[in-house]
Amino acid sequence: MRRMKVWASILLVTIAFLALLFASIPIASAGPFDVCEIVETGAIYSDLGSALAAVSDGQTIKLLVDIEYEDQIYIWGYGFTLELDGHFLNVYDDDCPLYVADGYLYLNDSAGGQLNVWATGEYGVAVEADYGSHAEVTHASGHTGASAYRGSTIEVMGNIEATRYGAYANALDAQIIVHGYVQVKSESSGNYYGVYAWEADVTVYGDVIVDVTATNSDTYINGVFAADNSATVYGSVTVIVVGDATDICGVSAVNAATIFIGGDVSVSGGADWFCGAYAGGSSQITIDGGLTVPAGAYFILFDTDESRGPDEFSTPSSKPGYFEYTDGTGNFVWIKEPSEPEPVEYEIIEGDGQYWIQGSADGMNITCNGEYFLFEYVLVDGKAVDSKQVTTSPGSTIAYLTPEFLNTLALGWHTIEFVYVDGSATGTFRIVAADPADPNKPLPPTGDATLVSSVILMGTSSLIMLGGAALVEKKREAPHK
Repeated sequence: MRRMKVWASILLVTIAFLALLFASIPIASAGPFDVCEIVETGAIYSDLGSALAAVSDGQTIKLLVDIEYEDQIYIWGYGFTLELDGHFLNVYDDDCPLYVADGYLYLNDSAGGQLNVWATGEYGVAVEADYGSHAEVTHASGHTGASAYRGSTIEVMGNIEATRYGAYANALDAQIIVHGYVQVKSESSGNYYGVYAWEADVTVYGDVIVDVTATNSDTYINGVFAADNSATVYGSVTVIVVGDATDICGVSAVNAATIFIGGDVSVSGGADWFCGAYAGGSSQITIDGGLTVPAGAYFILFDTDESRGPDEFSTPSSKPGYFEYTDGTGNFVWIKEPSEPEPVEYEIIEGDGQYWIQGSADGMNITCNGEYFLFEYVLVDGKAVDSKQVTTSPGSTIAYLTPEFLNTLALGWHTIEFVYVDGSATGTFRIVAADPADPNKPLPPTGDATLVSSVILMGTSSLIMLGGAALVEKKREAPHK
């Protein structure tokens, strides 16, 4: 009887514990593999694709975890809101990770979540909107960052990073708004635009940077281009070109377009034709900072083939506080602070002033502090060195002169110059003959004052030491008195 009471007590305690356990677990909670839910229906999904297939117009998909989604989000004829709830959704696709046509995708988040789209294909568009659509993302990266057509709007809450076109808006009042920066960075041939707006409007709240190493002279590169509408950049516009590109411009406005730049416009590099600002077809450009171009480039060019230098402004200016440049046909460029190009003075940080022994098996390294992506070529004694005779590499810029090349130079001092798209650095080195007694040691060249002085000084010191030694020896031999 007592044993039965003990077992009954154990059973009651177990039942009470299980009741408390199950009561503490919400029946509607997500399981360990659930990633999102449709808020309006309460349906929970273990993969984003199923939720996208089930969502209806006007509903909200809420993320429950961070998601890596390797497929396209395709929206046509309907729209929904994506509630990030502090989570990250990274979308990858070869062609176009996010495509919205005749629909919308809105983001809702107050806890730092992000929707990032990555076009992984060679010509992929990160986010594309068409037929009056509206799309929102945090970050866009691809061959083209964002493409808007036919009255559509794309809003990028962060940055665009592209390899060909940054923000591309084309036709019928399409619009792109970027709250961060736009960067186009590439090493190939083709056309490159940080901002391209044709019959459309683009606004960038950060900077626009186009950094291209061009391998083809038939290349068009623009920091900001607008036609028939407007482009606004509240930051600065920087165009850096290394290579053979010939058609380069900081900002271009045609067909009665307007462009406003809130900072500076800087253009550097290029092999031939380039300009700071181009205006045509009664267009207007306002630069609320300075305009800098390489030496020999057009400062401002108009479609009438007239050009203006920094000092060729009109007075009085129709826009107070700005320097005005016009060709008299309705094209205007206003600049707050026009500036002449000022070349950067780089420094040789390793190897300056060194000597090389004629006939040595190894060449010679000389290092300059300039950025390698801005480097163009090396001059020795004012002449360009063939690429087979000098090897260059990053860090910052290291030039290795081959022994074959060095052996062609006469004995004595020589100059070396590192040439960059925006400046240069000059140093010296000397070729010395090898000592016949030891080929690994230099023979002081004739007329080298430094080495001759050193030899004389060493000889004089030796004579003094010998004389002193002789005196000591004499003292030792002298008899004591």
